[in-house]
Amino acid sequence: MHRRRRLAALACPVALIIGTLVPAAPAVAAGSSISSSLVQVQFDPATGLPAQYTFPTWSNAWLRGNDMSGSSANQLTAASRNSSNSEFSGANSLRLNHIETPSSTRAKVFYDTYWSDGTTRTASLAIQYDVSGPNVALTLQDVTENPGFQLIAVNLPSLLSVRQEDGGSPWILDANGGGRLNPLASAGLGTKPQLDTSDLGTFPYYPVDAVGTTGAAGSLELKGYVSQTFASVYTSGTSKHYTAGVGAQYRVRGGSSTPNMPVNQPLFAQLTFAGDYDHSGGVTWLDLAKTMRDQAPPIPSHYYDDKFVYQLRGQFGRHGVDNTFADAQRVAARVSNLLDGNPQVMQFAGAFEGGHDTIEPNYTQVNSALGGPDGLKALQANAANLYNTNVTFDDNYDDQYNNQWSCNPQVPSACYNPADIGRDQNNQPVTFQAWNGTDVSYISGMKKYVDSGRALARADGTITGYGLHDAALIDAMSTWALRNDWDPAHPASAVDNITGGKFKIIDEYAKYGIAVNSEAARYPFVGKLAMAVDGPEGGGWVGPPNTEVPFMATVLRHSLIYGGKDYVNYPSMGLDVNPKVMLLNNNRSARWIWSSTTDQDIADAYYLVHRPWMLLSKLDIDTFTRSADKQSISETLSDGSGNTASIGINYQNDTFTAVYNGKQIMNGYSVTVPMDSTRIAFYSRTAQTLTYPLPAGADPAKVRASALYGDHRSDLAATVDNGTISAAVPAGVPVIVYLDQQAPTTVNDDSAAVSYSGSGWAAYTNRGLGDYGNDVHATSTSGDSATVSFTGTGIDLLTEKNSDEGTADIYLDGQLVQSVNANASSRSAQVPLYSVAGLTYGAHTLKVVNTSSSYLLIDAFKVTSNIPPTRTVNDSNSGIAYNGAGWQYHRSRTFGDLSGDVHATTANGSSASFTFFGTGVDVLSEKNSDQGDITVSIDGGAPQTVGTYAAGRSAQQAVFSKRGLISGPHTITLTKQSGECMLLDGFTTVN
Repeated sequence: MHRRRRLAALACPVALIIGTLVPAAPAVAAGSSISSSLVQVQFDPATGLPAQYTFPTWSNAWLRGNDMSGSSANQLTAASRNSSNSEFSGANSLRLNHIETPSSTRAKVFYDTYWSDGTTRTASLAIQYDVSGPNVALTLQDVTENPGFQLIAVNLPSLLSVRQEDGGSPWILDANGGGRLNPLASAGLGTKPQLDTSDLGTFPYYPVDAVGTTGAAGSLELKGYVSQTFASVYTSGTSKHYTAGVGAQYRVRGGSSTPNMPVNQPLFAQLTFAGDYDHSGGVTWLDLAKTMRDQAPPIPSHYYDDKFVYQLRGQFGRHGVDNTFADAQRVAARVSNLLDGNPQVMQFAGAFEGGHDTIEPNYTQVNSALGGPDGLKALQANAANLYNTNVTFDDNYDDQYNNQWSCNPQVPSACYNPADIGRDQNNQPVTFQAWNGTDVSYISGMKKYVDSGRALARADGTITGYGLHDAALIDAMSTWALRNDWDPAHPASAVDNITGGKFKIIDEYAKYGIAVNSEAARYPFVGKLAMAVDGPEGGGWVGPPNTEVPFMATVLRHSLIYGGKDYVNYPSMGLDVNPKVMLLNNNRSARWIWSSTTDQDIADAYYLVHRPWMLLSKLDIDTFTRSADKQSISETLSDGSGNTASIGINYQNDTFTAVYNGKQIMNGYSVTVPMDSTRIAFYSRTAQTLTYPLPAGADPAKVRASALYGDHRSDLAATVDNGTISAAVPAGVPVIVYLDQQAPTTVNDDSAAVSYSGSGWAAYTNRGLGDYGNDVHATSTSGDSATVSFTGTGIDLLTEKNSDEGTADIYLDGQLVQSVNANASSRSAQVPLYSVAGLTYGAHTLKVVNTSSSYLLIDAFKVTSNIPPTRTVNDSNSGIAYNGAGWQYHRSRTFGDLSGDVHATTANGSSASFTFFGTGVDVLSEKNSDQGDITVSIDGGAPQTVGTYAAGRSAQQAVFSKRGLISGPHTITLTKQSGECMLLDGFTTVN
């Protein structure tokens, strides 16, 4: 559970830190001041900028505000344009008028802006400072433009500073690429490159500049989406100075025939300050990061937390087919085998006629080259039912196309419309790349596209028309976000297009319980996207040399899942980031699976990155140290529930370890990581014997192991000696150790459970060739089939491979799932020609059809049953049926719900039903004063009334529990009877 702690004063103030005294605050000229319980801001009467920040409760620590005596660049300026679009932003263009303090927590600093002649006033404005707790918010207010002039931007380049001569061992930090730290004394001189805020520019990842001393730390965080950051290291005499500031954008510059548009975003920056947050006896960057973490927005959805997410391309526009829907189903099967049936999300690109990056916005015609509507439906259903895979779309609302595929004239939301396209500074349609090499993309004016109703109707039609749930990838949503629209009839700044366009599309998907993910981790989308498939792997500017620290990973740990750099093929990890990057920066990517992607690529990504991440990312960083030579780091983590971890990395030796709850889960490129209470994943890039302590309560006699491959699995010996599990793991092959797996049941070819259809079958006994039971059934007639019915969670088809054998199709529960080939140059017996795992426990059928005139041999079927002792299902699960009126989905709640969401209805008689397998079930809901009675019925039995009223709110309550059911499938139904509403948070099933 994520800890949220209030910033607190030290019970016993500590001033001596690493032998350095907290420096005394220098005297500043008397001026206005504001304060909260933690921070006092004193303003410079000459410039109106903060002169000093003091923190009485933190050992009377302080930090410097502006440092206007530094470089010539650190001057107050404002950019204005006249009616001829000439621009001036030189010296004395911004002058202080006066300072007002309407309250003890608010200051308004009034300025006038001037033209190049030094006497013509162009505008007046106020910079408002609001202090609350450890924060100071900066907004641009009260702008009045004089006739003939328009205000473009106000530059406040010096708001947070440190000086070497002030003492306190000052340091500086830039968080944008993840985190770079430098002692000011070691920092190289220079100026931070400015952000690209031009049209079609890209946002930074996390624009935070920070400083600190032995007594306090502070950050300057950019909040304006088109605003600017300033930072520089320079000298004054023999000492180094550093200062950071911002440029507040008021208008976006237009062209010769288009206006300068208002940005419409008053908030442009926020200062945050920290003392010794964790009472460790010193103030470091980590105290500041923890303070900011406690204020960071919560992640909108936890849906992706335990999912393996990847992209698969069906067809790139005007190119050949990469994967049909049937091919995609085989990919899901392959990944499922490698993941032992753990959940996956396939984000499919090119599902519509014409292909990806070619047909947008037309979502109404399924790609016939891939299998058409029936093929897509079969893919979605079979992937979900057989392989625990959610197949969703890779869509794009930014790029639209004008060709033969991009319009269904009967559906306005599915047709290219010039009125939806943004206009550039010359009032021409905005175009971008021809991604497919032929069709130029037209860029949506996102706000007017949404305001027209067509964008949201397109979202609704896509979601409901194809049964999307829980997940969707929207390309370009976060990557290409700085897009202004100079349409004279519908002008919209990049901010307008984000808040009035992109955010509304995300919210529309959320109404259906879908958490949107996109490409790059950009700061405006923190708290809006649940995942970004790409992101930073470290970096930032603080003047070389510097030290990488996990600042962004600390602050945004519970706000956003983000990946690494956008590699097509990462040199050492086929599908993901390097494990060392994951350990330090909390990256976890979602990559493309190509035809060249190997089983080991997938296994590397899942077992060396995703599985450790799934445990470690839930914990907060407590301590972090880096060696003096910067070659090694150590980190400790914990949560509020007793879980702990430690991480160590040695970059020089390329060694790294992770320990979770006292047990090593990672040692270099090998892992022994628990997946749940009954399974432990053993994996290594090199062949070796791995060990893991036998968990308490586990029976050594029930420990079994399987090696997983893309098309089959095989038994592997696992031993338990003196409380330690050992298994010899092949290189690049996942091995799953099962703690409580029932012994596999082998069904011989002569069993009555196997039925043979066709004229060519014959039984061959006493062959002496290593067959199971020393016998087989065989046919050389094409179309002959063998079918077995079984109850379990997986099955292996055991057969022979030899030079006289051929191909076969495999049908699982009536669906074609794979084609296999038993031909080989020499004979091998009891070969697992087809394997599947992770099925829902219950009755299934497997059918094998000979597709050649060569032999098909049936030797045996091995049935496995791996049932977790408990399973928790969130209210957003597609297996829950909501019936009746009034049901609504509520996401991003902050009341402690499972995954932060619930379904709720206000209509009496409305119901929710769920079918599960097991011997017991709990209904998870909320108890509160607005709730009443519900009835619960199992398998159509007599309803039982349950009260959910309580005087105060309690989340994740088991309002109903049932045990002792006969092991098997059951259906539970909840029906609202009274109260203002009925909430469903989820179910926990017991096997």
